[in-house]
Amino acid sequence: MKKIKAYHCTAGKRSQTINATSSNKAKSQFCSNTGAKYTEVRTKKVPLDDNPRSFAKTAKDRSLPNARIGQLVSVDEKIGRITGSNGAANFTIEFKDGRIGVFHPGWQVEFLPEPKRSPSHPPSAKSLANIGKGRPPKHKTITIKLSQESKDYLHSCGNMAGEIERLILGSNGAAVVRSVVKGHKLNVRLSAKAFAAIEFAKNRSGFIEGLIWLAKKNSR
Repeated sequence: MKKIKAYHCTAGKRSQTINATSSNKAKSQFCSNTGAKYTEVRTKKVPLDDNPRSFAKTAKDRSLPNARIGQLVSVDEKIGRITGSNGAANFTIEFKDGRIGVFHPGWQVEFLPEPKRSPSHPPSAKSLANIGKGRPPKHKTITIKLSQESKDYLHSCGNMAGEIERLILGSNGAAVVRSVVKGHKLNVRLSAKAFAAIEFAKNRSGFIEGLIWLAKKNSR
């Protein structure tokens, strides 16, 4: 579940700091508290005070001095986070489904440990099985710099991107890399397959320039 953050909400002369998992939920709570219109509420994220005086008094009165705003809890097996306390010495809780309720901290609320996941935790069998199943992007746009001669050659082919794609896929990753000192920048949209063929080329512009040079040489 998302962490609790603090939002300072204002609407005209009315203002209040609301603890919630998002600015939208803070706005809704502010409107419920003050009667303000949702569209006129402005929010600003501020540092979260997880143990203000009023909350600390409630926690102490309930013999829970270590309780803090933002703690993960369970009420009737429903997960939520503490957002504050009220005048009746109860805790306000925002649940995972967005509901907000008020509960007696002594007998209704069960405190839960924060889930911890080590960076070195090995991937599960399920995550390993899903590797490679993601859908790769169909196209990728790259920026290259070509000489005027190469640009003229591509113009003569009619479809510049299509000709570059054909040359890349026909090269099997091998080409004569030619440097381009003065040239023209072009944005070229390639298929994922063509992009993969030149993704790790140190000089993509020189690689494609070399392919065009070979194509012109072979066409003579």
